Amino acid sequence: MTTNVVFRPQAEEEARAARRWYEEQKPGLGARFADAIEETLRRIASNPPAFPLVHGEIRRAVVRQFPYGIYFRMHAQDLVVIAVMHGRRHPRRRQSRR
Repeated sequence: MTTNVVFRPQAEEEARAARRWYEEQKPGLGARFADAIEETLRRIASNPPAFPLVHGEIRRAVVRQFPYGIYFRMHAQDLVVIAVMHGRRHPRRRQSRR
């Protein structure tokens, strides 16, 4: 079974902004962040129920080596990324998204 990854526009912009920020801090770090996001998405796609439910049908996967979480839900065969958020951001910012 193939899982399609679908980013909500706001989640895609969050990931891009974080990558830009890391790249500004140290050249190459933005690429490492992007690789960590991709690795996390592969882990999610291989076993979505392995990740904890945090609100209704929304689950969270922690990004290794970076203080970020990927908030997602499954819809048919789509992995819908709702948010890519720093661990210190308030969860209500994510809860209003579907």
